[in-house]
Amino acid sequence: MGQHSDTDNTTIATLGSANILSPLADPAHHNHLYFTSDDDRVLIDIDAARITHAFKKGAPPPTLECAGPRSKIYFDPCKVRCALVTCGGICPGLNAIIRSVVLELHYRYGVRRIFGIRYGLQGFIAKYRHDLMELTPEVVTDIMKKGGTILGSSRGADRLGIGILFMIGGDGTLVAATRIADTALSRGLKISVIGIPKTIDNDIHMVSRATAALAEPDVNFVLIPEVDFDLDGPSGLLTCLKERLKQRGHAVIVVAEGAGQKLFADKMTQCDQSGNIRLLDIGRRLKDEIATYFKKEKIDITIKYIDPSYTIRSLPANANDQVFCSFLSRNAVHAAMAGKTKVLVGHWNPCECRQVNANRWIPKVSYGAVSWPRPGKGL
Repeated sequence: MGQHSDTDNTTIATLGSANILSPLADPAHHNHLYFTSDDDRVLIDIDAARITHAFKKGAPPPTLECAGPRSKIYFDPCKVRCALVTCGGICPGLNAIIRSVVLELHYRYGVRRIFGIRYGLQGFIAKYRHDLMELTPEVVTDIMKKGGTILGSSRGADRLGIGILFMIGGDGTLVAATRIADTALSRGLKISVIGIPKTIDNDIHMVSRATAALAEPDVNFVLIPEVDFDLDGPSGLLTCLKERLKQRGHAVIVVAEGAGQKLFADKMTQCDQSGNIRLLDIGRRLKDEIATYFKKEKIDITIKYIDPSYTIRSLPANANDQVFCSFLSRNAVHAAMAGKTKVLVGHWNPCECRQVNANRWIPKVSYGAVSWPRPGKGL
């Protein structure tokens, strides 16, 4: 993981020395014992044998920089302009992330110029004429109760004087964030680009928990893009489905977007405005294949096909995910204010607390901050 091909390199880029005393050091915040150092690390691999092997080789095991507030920050809260953008498909938790970022910046750091980029990456392009949305505590107070994102989103290339940019999205969004961060660094621009993971696909490397997840014990078959499957043959889906119906008389199949795309090999590949391959409708294809197969087998079946589209994605986050989104967002703010860039904040190897002195322990959750992309994966 990191900016180079060496996967053990987890060095995070910084814009310069952090020389400004953090507002969180003010006694009014009661946080002077809670600061995290850049030397605080989170183990990537907790397997005892591999850790022992690493030490025997004379090398420390690979670690991630621990997220958290720093005692010195890079950006002057009175001068910095911050922006948030949500990209890709919507999913539960987006508004919770927006809210937490805004409240952390406003109340804890005293940042007053916070803007939302409308409609994803299109919002950066002047010809689309999307106005900025000013984000204040009053604007975001109740948005976590709503699904979707108040900023809108898009799948679609800095004219705004932004010093800190929070990019909330999945794999494709973070690839775009990489390009923005690299361009800023190459031009010597002092812009902090911070990635916050957002996905229901669990496809972001080095993030042990995604922002939203669904569990349903009544499902018998789950088809996802990451695991290939065949329709025909002794181990194919149709044969397994036939056996299931013989045993129980019913079956529930859940199909993720992007699964089974090899079944469309005869179709011409098309791309969306972002250059991503446009995924073809696997749900309807499977419905037709199943109907044809069982008709050929002379087995009567009834198929109920439900396409929830964005009904699931547009739900508000549940209480558990609301808390998780808050942790991610606040740690993203800490990283940004400290002048870090090209960094993703994620959850990795959590621990419960740490000792401050002989008589005092404080709660601590390990959120690793890692640079991206991972070679060959995009993250």
